[in-house]
Parts: sequence; C-alpha cells; structure tokens
Amino acid sequence: MTRGTLLALSIAGIGAALLGSGLILLLVYPISIAPGDGPWLIAQVCFALGYGTFGAFLAARRPGNSIGWLCLATGLASAALVFSEEYAIRGIVVAPGSLPAGLAVTMVLPGLAALVWPSFIYMIVAVYPTGRPSARRWWSAIWAAAAFGLLFALSNLLAPGPLSAPIRQSVALHLSNPFGTPLGATVT
Repeated sequence: MTRGTLLALSIAGIGAALLGSGLILLLVYPISIAPGDGPWLIAQVCFALGYGTFGAFLAARRPGNSIGWLCLATGLASAALVFSEEYAIRGIVVAPGSLPAGLAVTMVLPGLAALVWPSFIYMIVAVYPTGRPSARRWWSAIWAAAAFGLLFALSNLLAPGPLSAPIRQSVALHLSNPFGTPLGATVT
C-alpha cells in the first residue's frame, strides 16, 4: 500500500468517524428537525458520503490527480460540519457545558467548511479532467478561488450577531459570536 493510498483512506476514515459521531449525537440527543432544515441535513450527509467515497477512491488509485484530493477535502469538510453542528447543539443547547470546547468547535469547523466549499467548485473546473490546469492562465483562477474561500471563512468567523447552527438554522445556539466585529468598528 503506497503512502498516497494510506493517506487517502485515513482521511476518508476520519471523515466517516466525524460523520458517524455527528449522526450518533443527532440520534441520542434529538432536537426536532424543522421541515426546512431536513433537506440541508440530508444533503450534507450525502455530500460527506459521496464526495468522501469518490475522493478516497480516486486519490487512492491516482494520488497525483488533485480532483480526488479536492473531493476528499469536500467530503471531510461536510462530515466536519455535520459533527460540529451536532456537537454544538448538544454542548451548548441540550446540555450546556456537558462537552468540552463547545464554543471552539462551533467556531472553527464551520469556518473550515466555509473555506473548502466555495473554493471547491472553481478549483474542480480549473483542473478538470487531468487534475492539473490545462493552461497557465488557470492558475490565477485557482489562486482566486483559494483567496475567495479564505475571505469567506474569515467573514464567517468575524460576522457579528448571534450564532446559529449552519445546517439546522432553526436551532438558535443562544450565543453571540465572540469574534464578531461590527462593520466599521475599530479593533484594539
């Protein structure tokens, strides 16, 4: 087994563990799912399973092809988003303080997903079908997609106001964003 195959399968295993843990938290400590939130939750689970499985298969077979790694990163981010949301709901809403670092998990993992998701679509188009850009000019699109994803993640992290669950938006976490900065405010 090569290093690339082992790494791809390890990342897929971490994604599966995060997704499984999130679903266990959902089933053990349920908060009713609002009708508008159900499709988003199902979509994230399908994204985690579909992209993670396809990415693991492609990255294990062809480690030099970046499409597999991008799909694997998207599956991992979706699984992390499901886990972080259910972790936050359990640790902040259902039984406050019962899980360590509930606020940190609430802040960090959705930011990671925000970093991967917007960038993924642009990068996959830029490197399709060989896993490498077809021309030098596509590198600027890849860098722009990475910069956009980073700015999107930072905007999520610094957005002022109350926090809500990213997928199940009807669940209020009853917390204000500790990193939130009002637009135009001076940072000291």
